[in-house]
Amino acid sequence: WNGSRAAAGTYTFTTTNSQGCDSTATLNLTVKTNTTSTTNTSICPSALPYSWNGSRAAAGTYTFTTTNSQGCDSTATLNLGVSNTTSSSTTILNCGSYTWNGTVYTTSGSYNKLFTGIGGCDSVATLNLTVISTLPAISGASAVCVGSTTTLSNAISGGVWSSIAGRAAVNASGIVTGTSGGTATIKYTVTGCGSVTKSFTVNSLPNVPGITYAVGTVNPQKGTSGGFCANKTFTVVGTPSAGVWSKTGVISVTSPAGLVATGSVAGASSLTYTYTNANGCSSSRSILGSVVACAARGVNGASSDQLVANCEFTMYPNPAKSFISLSVNTLIGAGSIVVTDLYGKQVKTQALSMGNNTMDIATLAKGMYMVSVITNERKTTQKLVVE
Repeated sequence: WNGSRAAAGTYTFTTTNSQGCDSTATLNLTVKTNTTSTTNTSICPSALPYSWNGSRAAAGTYTFTTTNSQGCDSTATLNLGVSNTTSSSTTILNCGSYTWNGTVYTTSGSYNKLFTGIGGCDSVATLNLTVISTLPAISGASAVCVGSTTTLSNAISGGVWSSIAGRAAVNASGIVTGTSGGTATIKYTVTGCGSVTKSFTVNSLPNVPGITYAVGTVNPQKGTSGGFCANKTFTVVGTPSAGVWSKTGVISVTSPAGLVATGSVAGASSLTYTYTNANGCSSSRSILGSVVACAARGVNGASSDQLVANCEFTMYPNPAKSFISLSVNTLIGAGSIVVTDLYGKQVKTQALSMGNNTMDIATLAKGMYMVSVITNERKTTQKLVVE
C-alpha cells in the first residue's frame, strides 16, 4: 500500500491532489492469525473406530485443516493412542477345592475373571483347573549313591515329603540324600488327597582299599615327610583296577600306572585314584607329597634306583577310645594293620593304604595293645592304650 507494509499498524501517505493541495491517505492494517490445536488421547481397542473429523481405525497422528472464524487457516492435530487389552492363563492341578481371586472352585473347568488393567482397558485372567482326588505318582530317579542327592517331584504342590524306611533322607523340597546302602521308601502326603510312595534304591559306594607302589617301583614316595623323586618315572597300583588317575601340582600322569615328577623340585603335588562301580557310584583315595631331589635325601648315582621300603607310621590319638588314625608315607605292594593284645592274640585287622588310615576300636576292651603295620618288606609296631 503505497510501498511495502511488513506488519499490522496505521500508515499514512501524503501527496498533492489535482487542485495542488495536500492529499493525505491513511491505512489501518490488521493481520488476522492462523489457529492450531493438538489433542492427545488414549482409548481401549473396543472404542475403535474412533470418530474425530472422520473415522480413525488405528492409533496414529492425524491432522485436519479448515478455515477459522477470521477466514484464516485452522489446523487441528490428534495424537491417538490405543492401550492394550491384557490376558493371562494359569493351569492348576489341585487336590480338592481351589481358591482363585476370592472364589472357591470344587470342579474341574476353565474359568475367567475380568479386571481393569493399568491402561484402563479390559484384563482377562483365565484359570484352567483340574481337580483330582488321588495323588499322581512321584516323579524322578529311583536310585542314588550314598552321600549323593537327587530331586523328586509331584504334580501336586504343597505336600509333605518323608522317608519311612531309612537309608535315605528327604527334605521339604523333595531332595533325597542317600545315607546307607539298601532300599528306601519315600512318601509324599497332601491333605485331602492322601499319600503316595516311591521305592528308592540307595547304592553303596565301592570300596577302594588303598593305593600302593608296585613291587619293583623305582624311586617311590619316601621319607617321613613324603615326596616324589624329581624327573623319575614310578608306578603305583590302585585297587580295584580300572579306576581313573588324576593329579594336582607338578606330577604328570604318563599312563594309567606310570607317573613322572617333573618341574620344580619344590612343587607340592597330589595323586588321586577314583573308581566308579556299575551303579555309577564313585570312591577315591589320594596320596600327597612334594616333589624333591632324591640326591637331597641321600640317594644318588646308581643307587638312586633302589627300592625304598619305609613302613614307619604315625598314630593318634593315643590313648584312644573309639578310633585311631594311622598315617603311612610309603607303601610298596600290599600291607595290613594288625592289632594284638599283650598275649599276642590278634583282635583287629584291616587293609593298609598309603596315606591316612582310620580304624574303629570302639569294641576293644580297655587296656594295652600292640598295633603293627606289616608290608612286604618289614613290620613296624607301636603300643596303644585303649581307655
